[in-house]
Amino acid sequence: MKPTITTNVRSQLAELAARAEARDLRQRELDKPHLETIEVIVPAHWACPLVYADYTGLWCSEKREIESYLAHLRTLHNAHVDCVDIAKSDEFAWRNDVNNLGGPTCIATFSISPRQGYLAQV
Repeated sequence: MKPTITTNVRSQLAELAARAEARDLRQRELDKPHLETIEVIVPAHWACPLVYADYTGLWCSEKREIESYLAHLRTLHNAHVDCVDIAKSDEFAWRNDVNNLGGPTCIATFSISPRQGYLAQV
């Protein structure tokens, strides 16, 4: 005679499997690297160098200022920093977050990803 599983036992097994799956899903979410973003008001002429790394038309001192600011962000957040978006380009502001000078500005959104593995060494 073949043993049979009752409906109650089947529902308990299904509930245990669902709990295990939910626990595994939560753990996978916790194991994912979290991506944070910050928004910074920068001079409008920084948009192209930040997004495309195209420094055409900028003075060497401006290029150094941009690279210095990016290094400052990397050090400040101890993370890898990339510009992922530029918004509200060419709006006038009395100051910006980089050098406190007035003029046309834009809002740059930077992704901040924690340094892990190879990136931690760079």
